[in-house]
Amino acid sequence: MKNESSKKYYDVLIEERAKLVNSRNRSIEQFDKGILTISTGALVLSITFVNNLVPEPIGGTIKFLIFSWFSFGTCVLITLTSFLTSHQAFSIAIDNLFSENQKKNNYSIATNILNMFSIGFLIAGIIFWAIFILGGNMSNKKNTGAKYKKGNISQKKPAGKKGLTPPSPPPHPPKKEKR
Repeated sequence: MKNESSKKYYDVLIEERAKLVNSRNRSIEQFDKGILTISTGALVLSITFVNNLVPEPIGGTIKFLIFSWFSFGTCVLITLTSFLTSHQAFSIAIDNLFSENQKKNNYSIATNILNMFSIGFLIAGIIFWAIFILGGNMSNKKNTGAKYKKGNISQKKPAGKKGLTPPSPPPHPPKKEKR
């Protein structure tokens, strides 16, 4: 009886462990996909809409744009590399499952380190991008602040710039005489 009870308990533990391992694997898979999606999306959007967000960036903020692109690109490369190291880690774990000579799984350690670096570069990229946008927009507001007064656009033309003059209205057609 005791043996049968122990076997049932052991089977429940094995089943529960399999569920936990499966959940952990799905979780890290979602993490990798999320990091890859966010970093590539941020890179593409930042390149595509840089002129819309900060039309005239000042020189000091350009370095933050470059740092953000470097961070997002590095994040993508690190995440892709972690896919490869993860694959190798699983291969070693499978080999170790039924082997008497257990190999040290350095690929598992490398995958964990790469994941930490990928999230770090993603966060750095977001921070650099935010600094670029905020810094560029603040400088543009400082430069154009004289044009705006309490929400109304002043009628003065900026110094050194020629304003556009509207075209003359078309000539009125001659009036027809009544007969």
